[in-house]
Amino acid sequence: MKNWEEFKIESSELSICGTHIENDSIHVGICWNYENDKKIFHFLNGEIIPIESFYENKFKNYFFNPIDNFYSDDIPSLVGLSRLISKNKINRFIFNKEGIIYDGGIFEFVSGNYNKTNKSSKIINCAAFVIALLNTLNYTLIDWESWPNSNLQQSDYLNIWLEENKIPKDEWEYFYNQSKKIRGKHVLVAPQANSKPAQFEETDRMANEFIFSLQNP
Repeated sequence: MKNWEEFKIESSELSICGTHIENDSIHVGICWNYENDKKIFHFLNGEIIPIESFYENKFKNYFFNPIDNFYSDDIPSLVGLSRLISKNKINRFIFNKEGIIYDGGIFEFVSGNYNKTNKSSKIINCAAFVIALLNTLNYTLIDWESWPNSNLQQSDYLNIWLEENKIPKDEWEYFYNQSKKIRGKHVLVAPQANSKPAQFEETDRMANEFIFSLQNP
């Protein structure tokens, strides 16, 4: 893990990047180095998913964790897809920091639409966004099935989403079971995990140790 000044001279093609917000919350995105130009692509909300220069001042408090085993030939495809997603205004994601629905969703290369299966929910956070983006390029960052359930069935907005999208009642349990406690802190440390894709127990331990080091410098 490197800070902005250390990473400035790095030649890594693809990295997870992130910044500490508060408590154990970390906002994450993707940083690529393509054609000698470093960009950061990150999910802010349903209609704001910007691609921005690494050199902007607001990124100087970010940390960077290279993904060393990403297939280099896929970088141009990732960049092109990211540009499509950034311009796409119809995905209508619903942001939730602590609980998301994820079952392997990916983006479409032609449109930038998030559309894996009929059961793909739009309830995500910045962490799930990064996972889905990489998964589109057949890179599995974390083993999301190993993550604990986030108990979203107790949340009104999930039930509202299910009703608005006319999901049959007998399928609601599926969405409850796919709600995961996937957070930005997990995604940021995942490239350092010994297991590939990263498993929950190891990743959660590393994430909490990283948070502790930030809060107790």
